[in-house]
Amino acid sequence: MRFKSYGQICVILVATLSCEDALPGAGVITPANAADLLLRGPVASGQIGDYFLRNEQLIAIIQRPGRSFCASPYGGNLIDVATLADKRDVLGEMIPVFQLGMTANFSKVRVLQDGTGGEPAVLEAEGEDDLWDFINIESLAPSLFRYSTDEFGAPMGLLKFQPDADLPIRITARYSLASGASELQVRYFVENLSTQDTGLRPAMAVDMRGEVEPYTPGVGFADAGVSFSNFEQLFEPVPETSFLGYQSDGYAMGLRGTIAGQSGHPPIFSLVVIGIGIFVFGEPSLFELLDETPSFVLRPHEVFEYGIDLALRRDIGGLRAWAEPSANFGAVQGHVREASTKKPIGDARVAVLNPSTSAVEAVLVSDSDGSFSGKIPAG
Repeated sequence: MRFKSYGQICVILVATLSCEDALPGAGVITPANAADLLLRGPVASGQIGDYFLRNEQLIAIIQRPGRSFCASPYGGNLIDVATLADKRDVLGEMIPVFQLGMTANFSKVRVLQDGTGGEPAVLEAEGEDDLWDFINIESLAPSLFRYSTDEFGAPMGLLKFQPDADLPIRITARYSLASGASELQVRYFVENLSTQDTGLRPAMAVDMRGEVEPYTPGVGFADAGVSFSNFEQLFEPVPETSFLGYQSDGYAMGLRGTIAGQSGHPPIFSLVVIGIGIFVFGEPSLFELLDETPSFVLRPHEVFEYGIDLALRRDIGGLRAWAEPSANFGAVQGHVREASTKKPIGDARVAVLNPSTSAVEAVLVSDSDGSFSGKIPAG
């Protein structure tokens, strides 16, 4: 692969449980188990017939193939996720994206491992590329982004590739949840079915339609990416971040990118399009994404792996400690009280500011008794 140059052991739950009674960590939602698995909230979309992953910490739901709603017209995507304690979903949908005009049309989903033997619970979806008309870069700004060629077939204008051209690829999505983990692994395996090299511009779209506030490390509660409403900003490099977060009333959700074969977790360049965050892998800005050189080149029959780690924590402070495990953190704790009555204030956000830049380095949320604690960057 060429990179662009720059940059069976039964777990005894109670005394009377046997191996046959063990609750599976992956399967299909049925009328018998729906009450335990379906999540609540205005954006919760899971239904009987969809697939689930669960452990002691969280529940995730993958829509069944052929079911169409929300931003993606196809099934097989992650549509709901929440902590087991709260069961309130704030995620609209997570969608793989290619060339800013294509996505995956998953035709089948299967249980790879149900987790009853102590191994991670794993669901796998398989399909091919298909049109994603909901967001196509040509339709977003036709006067600026329109693919065209001259009489010799050379690309003209800013957009140097055709975003809705069919790709000779097979896409496999793998959703994995380990026992006791509060992180969900989402991995995409893109196989080049052609006998020729195939250029790939991979991305991930996250439709966050719940009541959340986006958080960017070093900036605070703001989107990390650029908006199509600000054309000058589109071509500026986006600051590198270790993760992107979303804070809701009950918990915080963090996203961290990963590319197989690259050490660590790569920074993600993001676009904000009609409320959907599009996280692009392998490019520092839209200008580089639009040029003729693809982000990655797949050799014939080569498989490219990329994805997202999705974590749920109490607050942004917990997410930052998760996303930067090797960083130097210090512990902090305290109470939030009303000034005059001294009554504790629950669900208060405590911002940790950089003394030099005043940038928001972390945010902690107080419990019902007003107490808060967590880890913050040292210094």
